[in-house]
Amino acid sequence: MNILLLAPQPFFQERGTPIAVDLLVKELSLAGHIIDCLTFPEGEDKVYKNFTLYRLPKHFWSKNIGL
Repeated sequence: MNILLLAPQPFFQERGTPIAVDLLVKELSLAGHIIDCLTFPEGEDKVYKNFTLYRLPKHFWSKNIGL
């Protein structure tokens, strides 16, 4: 199944919801699904099989989101 995941926070950062999104992506990937994830420009890249991360362009308002 093709899945579009809209992460409502910077992905990936070591805190609450980004950790939950990471676990979701990992499990969906292991199950063989194809995941496209759209997120904010901040965060670390993660690499999983069948997973593509798309980041929004950087803007003056998009730094330290959620901190």
